[in-house]
Amino acid sequence: MNNGSNKTSKIKLIQKIIAPIITVGLLTFLIWKFEPRKIAGSMSQVNLWYLLGSFGIVVLIFLLKTLRWHYILKRLDVKIKWYKTLWLIFIGMFGAAITPSKVGDVIKAHYLSKWTGRSETDTFFSAVLDRLTDLAAVAVYSLIAIPFFFDPLDNVVKWAVFGGILIIAALIILMFNDKIVKLIVTTLAKMKKPKKKQKSVKESEGEQSPKPSTNRVIDEYYANLVFFSKTNYIIIFSISFVIWLLLGFQASLLLVGMSSTIKIESVLLVMTGVVAVAAVVALIPISISGIGIRDATIELLAVFSLGILPEVAISVSFIQTILNVFIPALIGGGVLLFLRRKRRRAKNS
Repeated sequence: MNNGSNKTSKIKLIQKIIAPIITVGLLTFLIWKFEPRKIAGSMSQVNLWYLLGSFGIVVLIFLLKTLRWHYILKRLDVKIKWYKTLWLIFIGMFGAAITPSKVGDVIKAHYLSKWTGRSETDTFFSAVLDRLTDLAAVAVYSLIAIPFFFDPLDNVVKWAVFGGILIIAALIILMFNDKIVKLIVTTLAKMKKPKKKQKSVKESEGEQSPKPSTNRVIDEYYANLVFFSKTNYIIIFSISFVIWLLLGFQASLLLVGMSSTIKIESVLLVMTGVVAVAAVVALIPISISGIGIRDATIELLAVFSLGILPEVAISVSFIQTILNVFIPALIGGGVLLFLRRKRRRAKNS
């Protein structure tokens, strides 16, 4: 009990104190290091049409995210309207933006369970599969772009990167290979067979239905995974792939909008890889929604690989953070506020 409570208290400490300090500290350091005047100057130089185009990409990205998750829910026979799926994605963004522990998926799965009456195992599975395909696309883009900006590294680091690629490939095979999934489900089912035991009359009469065990949750997770064919995985992954290509295109568009000498075709692949690697680094739950960590990573890799000015790179990252994180999170907070007021009015009436 003490170990569990200590772990919970540490998580709360990270969420409430350490993460905001790290987020503010990193942002302050980056702004101070590259000078507020230079950053503001770079951001003000963005061509208005390029900025509007970047905002249009945000709209397209969220439509694709809705399409992806709606497709997963349809395969699970979870019936929900399209606009409510979009609402839940914004709610998830709000949860992800205010916590370092990426609880956005948990929050949207919880609300999905409430709205549809389906078990939280099913709804959480849909959110996890949605996130896994997203991470798989990130991994692919990261691997494609690595040679472009890690070429000067020595052989030891290159072999370490190769080892990381093998681990990612093994995880993908484990998650999406039908035979392995079925083997895991069968093995877990055998392990779960209870031993026959005589019960007294009192035990039988007072017995209540047990809460779902960890093994049962794992069983149901893999059981749901089997319902998806390889064609379904390809469709879901393809949508994720397009989303990350759009994010890379957005970063390239902003970069070109700040510097007329840069051609978008010369930086598209590298910037897509930079954004993808930054997203992986931002998964470390020590800052709010990865803010600060992602910006520092984008600045470091973009300057290293493209030789652009640091203030330009950090400006691109800041604008992306505003467009892709802050604005959707504000919309998600507005949706939650609207739903709470609607619930209050229903109770009063």
